[in-house]
Amino acid sequence: MTEIRLEHVSYAYGQERILEDINLQVTSGEVVSILGPSGVGKTTLFNLIAGILEVQSGRIVLDGEENPKGRVSYMLQKDLLLEHKTVLGNIILPLLIQKVDKAETIARADEILATFQLTAVRDKYPHELSGGVWPCFVPIFLGTSSFSWMRPLAPWMR
Repeated sequence: MTEIRLEHVSYAYGQERILEDINLQVTSGEVVSILGPSGVGKTTLFNLIAGILEVQSGRIVLDGEENPKGRVSYMLQKDLLLEHKTVLGNIILPLLIQKVDKAETIARADEILATFQLTAVRDKYPHELSGGVWPCFVPIFLGTSSFSWMRPLAPWMR
């Protein structure tokens, strides 16, 4: 069972403390929303979990591995989706680039879409989605390495 734990995580940009003593546990099948106004540290928290930022204080544990840099990715809202690919195409692209079997990748994506009750938008393009659907794509994790899939992206952009 997949589990991620944040234990007493704190982070500061210089002297400005952004996160202070954050504790969170999420297990497989749970859906968690991180809500708050701009500037409270939501993106910083995701960047710490994904290993984009180094943990300054505390621990992040994924399936027993402390500070699992490169094992978690997240997808931001609409502006980072490829407009010429469907929802499914955007979700599976990182795994296809990593040469994961296409049928397996599609099956995993379909399972996640069903979990979030988004199967109706599977074959829609980003411009066909309402603004209310965009936030649903933030928690879609497929176990890809953080941003490492972007290097070979150029041939896929055509």
